Formats: sequence, structure tokens, C-alpha cells
Amino acid sequence: MKTTYIEGERIQSPTREIIGIADNCNGLGLLVLYISFTLPVPDTWKRKLIYGTVGLLIAHVVNILRCVDLGALMLRMDAYFEIAHHYIFKMFIYGTISHLWVRYSINIVLKPASDATE
Repeated sequence: MKTTYIEGERIQSPTREIIGIADNCNGLGLLVLYISFTLPVPDTWKRKLIYGTVGLLIAHVVNILRCVDLGALMLRMDAYFEIAHHYIFKMFIYGTISHLWVRYSINIVLKPASDATE
């Protein structure tokens, strides 16, 4: 029997290894971060909806790939897991969020404020 600890709980598996994803590593905070970048910007709701939906999908897929790659790395090259988890993959996912934000903010057209004297 293989004994694995996930978030402090002892889990025994007779045939395979178990990899868990902690709540703070599931990527939901990244999705909220991206939406919190796009919502306060003065832009049309249609554009916010399009960029918000597409950006959320891209960020979610990138996070799923990150989790899959980290799982494969843990099973095959355990010695590199910590540095990959804490540095390499975090730079990758936050870089993706930053890139999505830059792509969104490049074409924002701000309307001039109307004169208060008119």
C-alpha cells in the first residue's frame, strides 16, 4: 500500500499514486484577478464580455495545463517539483494573465470628458 498525504490527510492507495490540488492552487484566484482587471475599465459592456469570456477560457486552460504538467513532473522528476511549482509555473500563469490584460487594454478608446460649462 502506498501512503500519501493530501492537505494533512493520510490516504492509502494500493495501486497508484494520488496527487491532490490544494484549494489555493486551483486557479480560481487567477480568474478573479483577471476579471478584476477588466471590469473597472471604462469600456463598452460588449467588449468587456467578449474579452472577459475569452480571457477566462484561456486562463482556465493554461491553469489546467499547469496542473497537469506539475502532476507529471511530480510523478517523474520529483526533485524539480518545488522550483517548478513555486517559480517557473507561477511566472508562466501570471505572465499569461498579464498578457491577456495588455491585449485587452491596448485598444481601449477613452471618450473625452464633456465640458461642465455647457
